[in-house]
Amino acid sequence: MNTVPIDDLEYELRMLLGAAKQCQLFDEHDIGNPINYAKDSIYLHARNLYNFFSANTANDARVTKFTSHQFNLTFYGIWIDALHNHASHIKESRRTPTNVVNGDHLKDQVQKFASDIEGLWTDWINHTTDPQLKTRLKDALKSARQEAQDDYDSLKKRIVPAS
Repeated sequence: MNTVPIDDLEYELRMLLGAAKQCQLFDEHDIGNPINYAKDSIYLHARNLYNFFSANTANDARVTKFTSHQFNLTFYGIWIDALHNHASHIKESRRTPTNVVNGDHLKDQVQKFASDIEGLWTDWINHTTDPQLKTRLKDALKSARQEAQDDYDSLKKRIVPAS
């Protein structure tokens, strides 16, 4: 029996996609520093979901409770140190810049994290044989996308003057 609640995973996905849409809006309208609040949320929720899909962490839920499929975590592998050392922990290694990889900065990866996690979620759907679980995962992704867009639209109405 699986003990990992899908609702918890759906929440992580919803928060990641919602924060990514807020970053998109803040970028589009040059909002400035408040974008960093949404970026921190993305780092946290992306890291949580990557840990779930990697199944290599002792303290987190694991996708192996659902499937034996191996997920492509190449993008996470590139940014794991930045997410762990720079964005998620306060320790000496944080002062040594790990947030720039191959000339790319962590702060510029937020939409890529959201897209990559959506791809992992879709891969999970595609490799799920249980029809009930497959439907639940599809519904969770659809709901997370719609709610993120709804939040984007609502926030945009509040911060962007009508023309």
